Amino acid sequence: MIHNCRTGSYGKIIFTHSNDLLIFNEAAYPGGPFYLFSLQLSTGVKTRLAQPLVGLGGYSQLDLHPTENKLLISATDSQFLTGLYVIDIENHTFYHLFNSDGGAVWDHSGERIILLGGYPTNEIVSLDLNGGDRAVVYSNSHALFGLSRHPNGVGYLFSTGSRDRNITYYSMKTASQSTLAATSVDERLARFSYHNHSVAYISLATGREQVWLYDFNTERRTLLTKFDKQHQIVDLKWAFNGRFIFVLTHNMIFQISVDSGHIKQLKIPQTEIAGLSVKDDNTIAFSLKESDKWRVHSYDILSDKLTSEDPNWQFVSFSEVVDDIIWQDIHGEYFTGLDHTPVTSEKINAIPMVVQSRFNLQKRGSRWLWQQVKSRRYQLYQYDELKDRQKLLITSDSSDFDWHNDKLLYNSVHYVNSDIYTASPMN
Repeated sequence: MIHNCRTGSYGKIIFTHSNDLLIFNEAAYPGGPFYLFSLQLSTGVKTRLAQPLVGLGGYSQLDLHPTENKLLISATDSQFLTGLYVIDIENHTFYHLFNSDGGAVWDHSGERIILLGGYPTNEIVSLDLNGGDRAVVYSNSHALFGLSRHPNGVGYLFSTGSRDRNITYYSMKTASQSTLAATSVDERLARFSYHNHSVAYISLATGREQVWLYDFNTERRTLLTKFDKQHQIVDLKWAFNGRFIFVLTHNMIFQISVDSGHIKQLKIPQTEIAGLSVKDDNTIAFSLKESDKWRVHSYDILSDKLTSEDPNWQFVSFSEVVDDIIWQDIHGEYFTGLDHTPVTSEKINAIPMVVQSRFNLQKRGSRWLWQQVKSRRYQLYQYDELKDRQKLLITSDSSDFDWHNDKLLYNSVHYVNSDIYTASPMN
């Protein structure tokens, strides 16, 4: 035995280009974040590598450069964004490459990055070290995972099969759950309507992301939109009166008529958008990124007028109930209601408000709900501020949920089978 890992740690071990040195990651406790270490076999000396501040899950994905003692690592930060970094083992330094979702490895030359891209991670793509010069190595209709270099020095190994996200309905009163939408493709971003027994969600059933409606009374599913281009949709919001559904991508917002399915792109500058919410029947709110800072904006859907709000606020999540409105200022502090009452709970102030461009923190009276990552899954917690009581409700496979009265919608991943394949770049 060369090293006894801590109980509950199940990290990865790789040899470097030195036969006397190996690299491994280890968690201090079961479900804890992974840190990276080196181990010199001749002396048994264990050294913690120079590495960025640990992300939510630590550093569980790592790949050794084909010819140099450099590690490519990925980690998820508090906003659930995945960053790619290089650790120079010999020089005890590290540096950031770029942000990207999906697993990544060095290419066989060590001069480019190979990663899983597209949606739903159905492509293997090649990028330069700045995240540019994109080239598709392989594309499939199913999601890909488990990417690695092939020992033949040319191709790449990966797994694919029937793995899709389904929508699950959960009753907080009875702690019972049932499947609302389940097909052989992804269904996600399920949202309760405010005015009736309908749910809007995104499905790939037609081969392209579209908005679908589900009726709880009839259990009927109906296609609402016919987008003619692929959009990576990150959030949906119902209008309070049920007339429209607003669709958020990373840099666009669409207004969908529930009666006709008509799609209207709102007149918003092409910049990064996050934190979409509905203010009233004629106004939506969201945040635009300007000079690397977020600022709340409002948009009048009747006049198509965009208004910049007080620069002190970077995010606001509006609600039909005034006391449940949540604000976050430029210092990261939380406030509620139209009178901006400060949130004094240290527990709540430590929770990320926005995750993957949508709101992660929600409030109903004295109760708060949010998700946090543990062991690469997402735990949904409820906290009653008056009773100072926290409760784990569910553990899911996606950083998204919706809450209406005492009902929840969230995603679960369904696995049927998987096989291992190889793909080689076209010359």
